[in-house]
Amino acid sequence: MAAPAKMPVENHESRMKSFKNRGKDQDEMRRRRTEVSVELRKAKKDDQLAKRRNMTSDDEATSPIKTTTRQLSIEEIVQKLQSQDHQKQFEAVQSARKMLSKERNPPIESVINAGILPQFIRLLNDSEEEMQFEAAWVLTNVASGNSEQTMAVVKAGAIEPFVKLLTSTNSNVCEQAVWALGNIAGDGSEMRDRVLKVGVLRPLMMLIRPDTPVSFLRNVAWTLSNLCRNKNPHPPADAVKQMLPALLHLLQHHDTEVLSDSCWAISYLTDGSNDKIQTVIETGIVSRLVELLKHSEVSIITPALRACGNIVTGDDAQTQVIIDSGALDIFSALLRHSKPNIQKESAWAISNVTAGNVNQIQAVIDAGLIPQLIEVLKEGDFKTQKEAAWAITNMTSGGSNQQILFAVKLNCVPSLCGILKTKEPKMILVILEALYNILQLASKESCLDIVTLQIEECEGLDLIEKLQEHENGQVYNMALQIIETFFGDDAEIQEEDLVPDSKENHMLHVLCRNNARRIAHSCLLPQIKIPVSPSTSVVGFNGVRDSAGQKYHRVYKFPYITYLRALSRLKIFQTGVTVCILPVTWYQHSQEIIQSEMFYYGSGVAALACIMLYVISVYLRRVIGLVDIDETKNFARISHLTFWGNKKEQIVAISNIEPVTDTNQKVYDIFCEIKTYDYKHLCCTHEFIILSSFRYAGGASISQFALGGVCYYLVQSTMSNLTDYSNLLHPCDLKALCKMWLSEDISGFDHGGFVVGEAEETGVLICKSEGVLAGIPFCSAIFKELNCEVEWHFQEGSRLAGLGETVATATGPVRCLLLAERVVLNCISRASGIATKAANLKKLASDHLWHGEIVGTRKTTPGFRLVEKYSLLVGGAGTHRFNLSDLVMLKDNHIWTVGSVAQAVKKAKLSVGFTRKIEVECRSLEESIEALTAGADVIMLDNLKGQVVLKNRVHVTLINFDIIIQVLYDIAKVIKKKFPHSCLEASGGVDEHNLKDYFNPYIDIISAGSLTHSYNIIDFSFKISKLGHDPKNPIIG
Repeated sequence: MAAPAKMPVENHESRMKSFKNRGKDQDEMRRRRTEVSVELRKAKKDDQLAKRRNMTSDDEATSPIKTTTRQLSIEEIVQKLQSQDHQKQFEAVQSARKMLSKERNPPIESVINAGILPQFIRLLNDSEEEMQFEAAWVLTNVASGNSEQTMAVVKAGAIEPFVKLLTSTNSNVCEQAVWALGNIAGDGSEMRDRVLKVGVLRPLMMLIRPDTPVSFLRNVAWTLSNLCRNKNPHPPADAVKQMLPALLHLLQHHDTEVLSDSCWAISYLTDGSNDKIQTVIETGIVSRLVELLKHSEVSIITPALRACGNIVTGDDAQTQVIIDSGALDIFSALLRHSKPNIQKESAWAISNVTAGNVNQIQAVIDAGLIPQLIEVLKEGDFKTQKEAAWAITNMTSGGSNQQILFAVKLNCVPSLCGILKTKEPKMILVILEALYNILQLASKESCLDIVTLQIEECEGLDLIEKLQEHENGQVYNMALQIIETFFGDDAEIQEEDLVPDSKENHMLHVLCRNNARRIAHSCLLPQIKIPVSPSTSVVGFNGVRDSAGQKYHRVYKFPYITYLRALSRLKIFQTGVTVCILPVTWYQHSQEIIQSEMFYYGSGVAALACIMLYVISVYLRRVIGLVDIDETKNFARISHLTFWGNKKEQIVAISNIEPVTDTNQKVYDIFCEIKTYDYKHLCCTHEFIILSSFRYAGGASISQFALGGVCYYLVQSTMSNLTDYSNLLHPCDLKALCKMWLSEDISGFDHGGFVVGEAEETGVLICKSEGVLAGIPFCSAIFKELNCEVEWHFQEGSRLAGLGETVATATGPVRCLLLAERVVLNCISRASGIATKAANLKKLASDHLWHGEIVGTRKTTPGFRLVEKYSLLVGGAGTHRFNLSDLVMLKDNHIWTVGSVAQAVKKAKLSVGFTRKIEVECRSLEESIEALTAGADVIMLDNLKGQVVLKNRVHVTLINFDIIIQVLYDIAKVIKKKFPHSCLEASGGVDEHNLKDYFNPYIDIISAGSLTHSYNIIDFSFKISKLGHDPKNPIIG
């Protein structure tokens, strides 16, 4: 949409005083945004490092100096440094340099503890430049360590000799001195100021010459950036004035690294008070910074954008300098940048501009940035959305009426309401402030109905209502103020009829009042029809709605509701019996036919039974038997018992069901209390009891409640074990597996990677079928191997609904993301498939109250066993033995080869002693007894099919499955009776179809090879996420 013509600047001050930010000036608004700038800097590590270690990659030194042939130890280095032989000293220094340059974890602390730093510093003044170079290199690498190690170099007196070496005629020595001083200055404000006090700037800036090599100039720029770095305190003002001309000169260079470090230096100098920003502006450097925003390299755009963003945190005049330099037009392109961090900081910079005066807000509008900010609010990365929300909020606080209405016409209200779903109280307050400002302006401009309708149509009103239950007091008060001020007088609802009679009833008052107002607005919304049966009452609506053909989906059934119904009706029979018997017994007692004790005892029991049944019925009438959800997932049909044991149905709006998450209950409690609110009768509540043994979609154990007005299902922990098993995995094994998998998939040219390049992108891992999530450590290791970062949104072992949930978000070079894609999908789909099958079998055992353990076998995929065994654990199953050395298992081939079960067990015990258990595969009761007598620990009953056994005094060949199961039961029973402490395992063709037949009270373990060779994979996909594209349905725009 094109920006409108220039909007008139009206009486801005008077309008500002009447709005939410009354009492705030632009300086205060900017200070508020400066706090966010700190968070932005902490959110991502700077693209440059404060310290660098000079490392070599080959066996030869990088300097043209003679080299030693053998690496010396620390002791030898100390000994030779103390020698008077100059050659031995040189060998010691060079050996120390190699030691600190090549190793991944250099022994910096050992060098310091050896007390030889003073010798190295002394050698900086040596007459030979080769010695100076090697000594400077050693000290550079020591200074690259932690703060204590850097301080050790400084305390040894290294700064002054290094500054002196800046004037050396040897460029190698001079460059090494620059490097060392940069490491020292990068350690913090104190070290930086020590370097500045010895006069480093003049000789350092003398090195910025046209003939200086580019590699040397990069180190100079980097050292200058470290001298500008840190702000507790900031660099001295006189030092800043000396460095700024040099930085302005470096910003004209063509080298990417020189430009990047110079921009970072400027960003550090502008990160402060307005006077510090003004010092930078007066050098005329802003136009070059804005020009660099158009550079193709992200490493340059990032610090240049940071510097510009810092400048617009200043006063209006300083912000205007950025605007006059044409930055807003460039911000428009940066908001569409492929790198989310660039989008975020662009939105942050714009939010500081909209915190300015009316003319500056108009400049943002004229640049066409408002539609882009609204688009970011709808489709952007969440961190960028937050900055865009700040930009719109600042506009509503400081903009003119026409400017705010312009944003409203661009549908900023629905986009703002969408951010209310966040869990961050600060962000919610920002959005509520913007909505309050817009609504207050709309009420003055006689267009309040339009804005309130926009809020209702995007479900923003429901979100604001729920915020009245927010734990944060400010959020609660702000939401309540908006509701009471702008939504409280609709449809002739009398507020006095809804006033709570006590503090305790306040929350119910709020709920009733809000729903009454929602009913009053129902004429503006599409009518929703729901089916009603004669025994159905409707809760939460103004009357019963009639409809036909509405379908409901069963999500819960309590299988024992019929027994509770019989128990509830038993009181009728008990009452009838009592009424009939008591007069008779009273008559018999009066005639002294029965004794008084018997009469009183019988009457008391009868009366007590009636009372107990009536009391029980009071609770039973709250038990839910069925829960059905309509196709729109807006209504639940709850079927429960009445006091007299009849079935009663109530149709309830899901939004009127109190979420369990808002109570002290837990969804996995055996009993959960559900409350609904009847807004028709105002404040009349219905309370139900629901049991956690849900049946949904053929057996998944779930709990169903309402959250945010939307029905959701929470899978019970019985479906999978949420214990963290990742610490079982050895990091070296993970790394080796990942390398093997990746090398298998990438054995030649990566043609696709050539196409997409190294640009940083974000991809999302989406689940498309229901199952248990497993394999997170392996997938994380794959991404890490390819230098990508991944954030998981679900815990290992979580049950996924398969409705397109975003399981993880990965960030990194797009080429690497695509290299990881197939390997990750192969791993997670198979791991999740195994965990899902394991969880399903485990639950089947739990449902049948079987006490034993279900385990896998060694029937695994070559090269994938670690993943498969790990997935069994995630799904709640056991792994059995991981390999042949974990457990001694003597199978039929072992026994046949040795000659007998007893002989095989005897030999095995000689081998393992007490360190391993021995398991024997047996086909009969006789073999089992022989094995246990010989000392076996575990008996596996397998291969029973085809065996001939004596059953009912008849020899029977085991062919029929039912007979095999019966014989298995008989054998296990005898073994447990004779050897009560023995462990019995059943195996052989076990899967989900026949597992329940193996649930034998005498069997301890059931092993199923199908867990790892006959499972259904879980469908996942991996999509690159782009602004404006739905990763679940990507369309190239």
